Amino acid sequence: MCIKAKAQLHADFTASTQQGCSPLLVQFTNTSTGDSLQYFWDLGNGATSTLSNPGAIYISPGSYTITLHVKNSSGEDSTIKSNYITVHENPSVDFNASPTTGCAPLNVNFTDKSKAGEGTITSWIWDFGDGIISTEQHPSHIYNVSDT
Repeated sequence: MCIKAKAQLHADFTASTQQGCSPLLVQFTNTSTGDSLQYFWDLGNGATSTLSNPGAIYISPGSYTITLHVKNSSGEDSTIKSNYITVHENPSVDFNASPTTGCAPLNVNFTDKSKAGEGTITSWIWDFGDGIISTEQHPSHIYNVSDT
């Protein structure tokens, strides 16, 4: 006599990342146990999925609750992870330039006035429009050609 043992049904998952700025791309990995599973995901952002390992994009800042419901011929199970995904508010970019008019060569001082949102601004990339860039927070640049 042969008896087949089935793994107990248990819903669970992980995410490639749980927090970041918008757009936050998240790949979910199903770690549920049990045979011949069917899946139903509520991804918390208005999207649902029946894939084993769905991906989602989170745009609006806030926290998102994720639900995974699994079932097979032996039963069903669910897991809910409250506030599992957090999207931080993006920084708002702003700056001043002085002077903004003059004759070439014109030395312009740029002042970063950006607001970090929820976090810290750790890098800057300035494109001065003439093929030169800077990674300083408050750069100066000399425009050698008369142009706009």
